[in-house]
Amino acid sequence: MTTSSNIHPFDLLAQHFAELVARHLQGAAPSPAAKEPKARAVASSPRRKGQKRSAALIQKTTTELLAHIKAHKGERIEEIAEKLGVTTKDLKLSAQKLLAGKKVKTKGVKRATRYYPA
Repeated sequence: MTTSSNIHPFDLLAQHFAELVARHLQGAAPSPAAKEPKARAVASSPRRKGQKRSAALIQKTTTELLAHIKAHKGERIEEIAEKLGVTTKDLKLSAQKLLAGKKVKTKGVKRATRYYPA
């Protein structure tokens, strides 16, 4: 980048930005297909589409969910999933097991459902 006393600061900024963009485009920019998958839970492991989770993994997720509900009363499943780093789909079975075992209770319906320890 060349600087001169007669170049306006905005021109310098535009030139710098253009150089940064050019460097980025010349580099190894990730393609849309090469993006990393969404963050999965510590509890969930990468598995092929349609592959079932192991009983041990489901139990671990259920235990983590119960501990989180006890520590953070009244959160929605979306909030819990975000904090645990899992999808709401991965938490659904664990939540059903906790409800069936009367370890947690809920208030609200559908997406407004909030979870509380029993």
